Amino acid sequence: MKKVALLLILSTIISLGYAQATKDTVKHILFKGIPVNGPINDFVSKLKTSGFTVFSSDNNSVSLRGEFAGFQDCSIGVTSLKDKDLVSSVVVFLPKQDTWNLLSSSYFKLKSLLTEKYGTPFISKEEFEGFSPNTDNEKMMYTRLGECKYKTFFRVEGGSISLGITTGKNRECFVTLVYQDTANGLLEKKKAIDDL
Repeated sequence: MKKVALLLILSTIISLGYAQATKDTVKHILFKGIPVNGPINDFVSKLKTSGFTVFSSDNNSVSLRGEFAGFQDCSIGVTSLKDKDLVSSVVVFLPKQDTWNLLSSSYFKLKSLLTEKYGTPFISKEEFEGFSPNTDNEKMMYTRLGECKYKTFFRVEGGSISLGITTGKNRECFVTLVYQDTANGLLEKKKAIDDL
């Protein structure tokens, strides 16, 4: 009987150790060196420590402002999973630009830095849909119309990063970065599938 009890205790200790090791081996994407994981307030607190300030929040998201990758006055959106206080993605909006030269140079600067850090992009597409604008003014006009399709995707440890040129609802033009955590994104997908 003592042998059975000892085996059960050893079995429990080994399985708990294995479960902990498995939990600890899940890699999360990093944003400014911070894993995109955990409660949203903890994540935001770490961003505030690195100089960001909160300017709005609701149940599942917090918006901050600060310097990112050498660009001043960026907006950062942090989102958590619905019905679960677990950070799943971070979106960076560089300041809006009014000229194609400034907009595209910001995009290509970040693309170069990301490539240097993470290697060749998984996908990169840089074109205007249905148009071939020649001048910077034409490129900016078509960008404001939503015809600019500049997107680059990187697969990185723990997730993915997408870089793009985006047009806002008032036709402002931004460079954006989206850091998506794979593990927490799968939890969100599982919940959606469970809802079906």
